[in-house]
Amino acid sequence: MAPSKRNGFSLVELLVAIAIIGILVAIILPAVQSAREAARRTKCRNNLKQIGLALNQYHETYLCFPPGWIGVTNHQVDANGPSGLAWGAFCLPTIEEYAAAKAIKPKVSITNSANAILQTFKVEIFRCPSDISPADTFSVALQPPNVNPDLPKNFAVTNYIGSFGSTDYHPCATNAVGVPCPGNGVFYLNSSVRAADIRDGLSNTMLAGERHSNPSLPTPIYGTWMGAPPGGVEAIGRILGAADYGPNDPANHFEAYSSFHPGGVNIVLCDGGVQFINDSVDMNLFMGLATINKRDNNVVFVPQ
Repeated sequence: MAPSKRNGFSLVELLVAIAIIGILVAIILPAVQSAREAARRTKCRNNLKQIGLALNQYHETYLCFPPGWIGVTNHQVDANGPSGLAWGAFCLPTIEEYAAAKAIKPKVSITNSANAILQTFKVEIFRCPSDISPADTFSVALQPPNVNPDLPKNFAVTNYIGSFGSTDYHPCATNAVGVPCPGNGVFYLNSSVRAADIRDGLSNTMLAGERHSNPSLPTPIYGTWMGAPPGGVEAIGRILGAADYGPNDPANHFEAYSSFHPGGVNIVLCDGGVQFINDSVDMNLFMGLATINKRDNNVVFVPQ
């Protein structure tokens, strides 16, 4: 009698095959995830490149960079005053968001119902693909003792913030009407910084950088492209960042630059160049990079 043929695997063979597949998955999966993150990081760099080009085109037209944000009450500077419109809104025409640019009502507060459509308008170029937040919009509450009957109000999320400089902007939130809020970076209250004002050199000065969403905080905090909601909680921080803490600061200070890219953050310089700043960057260099006139043009970047 002819011996019967075996039609399946033995238990040992099956276990060996499963073990081999498990090992292959363990080897391949990190590589796939790494490749995906590399693609997301490249897309983020491209976003910042486009933002840098847009801001420089604005400068070519108006001979200065746009204001960090607009705040005026009774013809006096006011950190919590209308309209709150920020640098991101001013570069809409040069990132080909022409319809959005035309729809803005600049003579009223960004929290006014006349700007309702744009308050939650998502601009793809202002979102980092590595950001894990599922939210596209968030709510800004009123910060007492400020007064703004429009708040709370929802706004679209962004991951890119302009450079206020190396100093904290939070003290400005309580400034009385008529008291300015100067930063030592490119963007601050009613600013109009020219290329000639950037004494450290355009290739040695930060224009904007990344900040990841903070949905894990008790009160989640997000940035937005449209502006600083007058009188709102963390209004200035919605559109500007400060280099008084290092990238991805473990204390999770809201003004700090941060990202979900391993090891650092992307920034765009005033000449339009994009660089990756490591979490371990020397703080003196990083703070100098954020200022326009510290006379510290010895920053050396690692080739990307």
